[in-house]
Amino acid sequence: MQGFSTSEIIRKAVKKYGISERQAYNYHKKAFERFKSDNKQEIEEKKAYHLELRRKFLKDLEDKKTSSGITTALRVADSMARIEGLGFPPQQEKEKREEEEEQKATMTLPDGTEIEI
Repeated sequence: MQGFSTSEIIRKAVKKYGISERQAYNYHKKAFERFKSDNKQEIEEKKAYHLELRRKFLKDLEDKKTSSGITTALRVADSMARIEGLGFPPQQEKEKREEEEEQKATMTLPDGTEIEI
């Protein structure tokens, strides 16, 4: 199916198998739905594999109590969240952090002066 237009596929099926155009379209539709279903299942299997790989990595991580170990564990957890469809893409994360930095907390002193905290 790849590399051919639907009309080309239909025309070839009609000629080769002696079926009507309507029947060829129905076969094409069923084949395409099966292709999408198989592809979606394959993607889910890949996601499951990569999530399991990261779970094992977290389990085997030895220095979880050090700052570098915690940082590594958090990065793995973020990676898992992205695979599951949670969290933000990297560019959005950067923009969100920049927005948070711009909105720094301020405190008003008794004399009316505002200071950043």
